[in-house]
Amino acid sequence: MLTGEAQQIKSFLPQPLLERTNIANGHKYVVLSPATWTASEQKAIELGGHLATISDEDENKWLASTFREFRSLWIGLNDRTERFRFSWISGERSTFTNWRKASRTTSGPQALRMLARRQ
Repeated sequence: MLTGEAQQIKSFLPQPLLERTNIANGHKYVVLSPATWTASEQKAIELGGHLATISDEDENKWLASTFREFRSLWIGLNDRTERFRFSWISGERSTFTNWRKASRTTSGPQALRMLARRQ
C-alpha cells in the first residue's frame, strides 16, 4: 500500500493512451498522457522500458507515421548529464540522429506527451 505522499506522486504520473508494436523490430511503444520528461521516464520504467530510443531511419519513419496524430512526443535522447552532450536514457549508444535545423536546444515549450519503448 502506498503512503499518502507516494500516492500523490503516483497520481501525477502519465497514464497509457495507446500502444503499438513495430513488427520490423518487435519493440512496443506506449503513448502516455501529458507529463514532464522526468515523470514520463518514471512511468516508462514502471511499464518495463524507457522513453523511446530511435536506432535508425526505418524506426524513425515508422514512429513518425504511426504516431503522426500526436504533435509532440518525448523520446529518451537527453542532455541531462552535460548540456548539449546527448545520450539515450536507456544507455544505448547514440548512433542515429535526425536533427532539424535549430532543433538542438533545451529551451522552448515542453512536449506534451511521451513515447515509451518496452523491450
